[in-house]
Amino acid sequence: MIDVKLIRENPDFVRENISRRNDPEKLRILDEFIEADKKWRLMQTELNNLRKKRNQLSLEVARRKKMGEDVTQLLAEAERLQNKIKEIEDITEEYRRRSINILMRIPNLLHESVPYGRDEN
Repeated sequence: MIDVKLIRENPDFVRENISRRNDPEKLRILDEFIEADKKWRLMQTELNNLRKKRNQLSLEVARRKKMGEDVTQLLAEAERLQNKIKEIEDITEEYRRRSINILMRIPNLLHESVPYGRDEN
């Protein structure tokens, strides 16, 4: 299986190498992976931001409880945030699985000594 880091850091190199196979379907699979991986990383970033917000909210609840203040609204907000986190976790996991499944269909890179193909064979 091809290294994800290589695809992320050098997509043009990978695309050029795969194009040497003279199989447009393989290039389509690569593009599909790049798009799915991009969505997964965006969702992962959003998930991390929501978790950070939840942690900050938890600290604020603890601080206010210690001071004897009412935390009802904060607890309701924390519950809404937790539900949103669960929703995003499910979506993120689906994108992760999809990315892995697509990645497994991408062919390995050809050695530089392998000639360009004239056709699919």
